Amino acid sequence: MREMFADLDTNGDSLISIDELQKHRELDTNPENEFTVEEVRSILGSDSIDLNKFNTTVFDQLSNSYGKLLEPTRPTPEPTPLAEPSIDSITTQPSSLEIPTDEEDLRTHTRSSYKNEDDSEDDYEEYNHRGSSSIATSLEHEKHIHDSIAPEYDDETKRLIQIADEARNRYHEVGEKLLSIKRQIDDSKKQSSVDTGLHDEYAAIIDQCFDYEEREYTYRICMFKTANQIPKGGGSEVTIGYWDSWCGPKDNKYLKMKYSNGATCWNGPPRSLIVTLQCGTEQKLTDVREPSRCEYAMIFETPLACDETIATTSAHLDHVEF
Repeated sequence: MREMFADLDTNGDSLISIDELQKHRELDTNPENEFTVEEVRSILGSDSIDLNKFNTTVFDQLSNSYGKLLEPTRPTPEPTPLAEPSIDSITTQPSSLEIPTDEEDLRTHTRSSYKNEDDSEDDYEEYNHRGSSSIATSLEHEKHIHDSIAPEYDDETKRLIQIADEARNRYHEVGEKLLSIKRQIDDSKKQSSVDTGLHDEYAAIIDQCFDYEEREYTYRICMFKTANQIPKGGGSEVTIGYWDSWCGPKDNKYLKMKYSNGATCWNGPPRSLIVTLQCGTEQKLTDVREPSRCEYAMIFETPLACDETIATTSAHLDHVEF
């Protein structure tokens, strides 16, 4: 499990992000379509996960696909060359014909002839066995090559395959549309359940995103959704937090927004964010800081905060306190 986590964590930050997992298209359960960000997020459950969350929620989903990638491929057997028989191994010819002259020589010559004939038969049987084995190996190799070649179908079979492919594509298209409609319904339910201000004044900026540029990072906040830290030099996007609640003072809680349960810091807590709203002529982020480790703070100016009560309170906010 740790080895699989280390393989997927390509940048070595002890987190597996959407970008890192999305590069492994072989882990997609539906390889015929694009491995989308939403599919990856549905697997991870968030924009990134650490080893503990990977072990409890993701490992079981990916272990089967990942295990298949580690199976060694079997080498194709090479045909054994057919050995050429030597003439000497089949039969042995005497260098010269000698006629035995007495009874003892005759017995010796007869025994020698029988021995040579036995040796020739043994050599022939060994050659015949090797040749049969080589032929069998060659036939198996040819069968393997034949099986790897795609069969040629007749016109009727091709037509049925095309119909099946078209039906499969339509099925996936309908599935994608259904998933999109489901997301829209979920978003509508979410928007209807979100507290968008005393007079719903902040409903106009739901899901709108705003960026703040720094030397090393771009900070992006999507209202009532997520906040992210994006490295300018490349690398994985880090989630600072997800929309949680309003957290302003008792007399006006709509002065501050809380984003929590972001990506876990190395040997630290999950990242979180507090956004302070101030009255301004345009909607923009004006400051981003990290006053404590893994705890971020932003100032967001917007005309929506220019209610008389809010404007009066905002005018007395101490910037140093922020």
